[in-house]
Amino acid sequence: MIHDYAAFQYSQLQDLVEKLDRTSKNLDSRNKKIKKEAEKLIEKIASKTISIDPHTAYLWFAAQTDTEHNQKLTSAIREQWTKRTPHQHLDQQHGIRTIPDRDKLDLLPPFSFVLSFGFELRKPFLSKDDEAFHLLDNPVRKDKVFKTPVIAASGWKGALRYALWQLGYPEDSPSVDRLFGNPRECSQHEKLHAGRLQFFSTHFNSIENSIGYEIITPHDRETGTVNSRQGPILLETIRAAENNQADFTLAYIPLFYDSNIYKEIVTDFHILVRGIHAMMTVYGFGAKTSSGFGVAKDSVQKGSISLVLPDPVMKEINATQASEGSKATVMVKPKPFSTLTELSATEILPDLSFDKEGV
Repeated sequence: MIHDYAAFQYSQLQDLVEKLDRTSKNLDSRNKKIKKEAEKLIEKIASKTISIDPHTAYLWFAAQTDTEHNQKLTSAIREQWTKRTPHQHLDQQHGIRTIPDRDKLDLLPPFSFVLSFGFELRKPFLSKDDEAFHLLDNPVRKDKVFKTPVIAASGWKGALRYALWQLGYPEDSPSVDRLFGNPRECSQHEKLHAGRLQFFSTHFNSIENSIGYEIITPHDRETGTVNSRQGPILLETIRAAENNQADFTLAYIPLFYDSNIYKEIVTDFHILVRGIHAMMTVYGFGAKTSSGFGVAKDSVQKGSISLVLPDPVMKEINATQASEGSKATVMVKPKPFSTLTELSATEILPDLSFDKEGV
């Protein structure tokens, strides 16, 4: 049944492609009426084409001999595609939340913390999807199932690492090594280890309100005039629109720690929040950051640091929160913030003593 439907759909697509090809010949007519009717018919056929498979139709004409007719047909298909109303699942109209449930954080090892906040873009964000066939050279990355714009966890990791490098923390820095793990070129088995940071992917709240387009117009290097054969180039972006919010979340998990854990976590946290502030507001994330893309606003929504502490330490902070005679456990102490500047000045473990626990 599915194969029959697919065959039917592509037979319809073939008919539409052939109609576009035949109609395009009337664009050269000296009769203005015939030429105008041909343009309207091409627009109508192109709108039907995008409901089946706009990418195949576009690439079909783009692969043909570079003629003025094919350029007009590809432009018509692309224009109708940009005007479409993207389909989105009703349950995903407000995005996919990636902030962990605070009630479950006590399952993490002691001295772990989860840092999360909602942010809005100040400049559009560019990325590259791994879609094999697409009518744009640079479609923004989207979730495989729900097709919402997404920033991969690996993208956050690379952007943060770059921001720390810009701040003067090299690859061989002890904190960078603890946060991100050993370098790839490390060949010593005893030094191989995973980083303490675990990033979460970021999903923007909707397709219709998130997706925008940037236009690049190539110029001929010799004449300085617009190169009509290569442009304009349309880049799909995540727009810097009001209320186009998304969540940034990462977890710091020291699986193996020793007597230096207090000093390490304070040092790592100080470097981490400086890097996050610089990545979000200065150096950016995604593609073309050197041109100003991928920068967020300083203000955030529901910023919180949830720190997992051993039960005796929580008793020291607030004895009423721990029941008497309870066995050693972990508890979560939240720490709110409202701006990234405030986050960069936050202390993670102020005035705490760990001598009683021998750590």
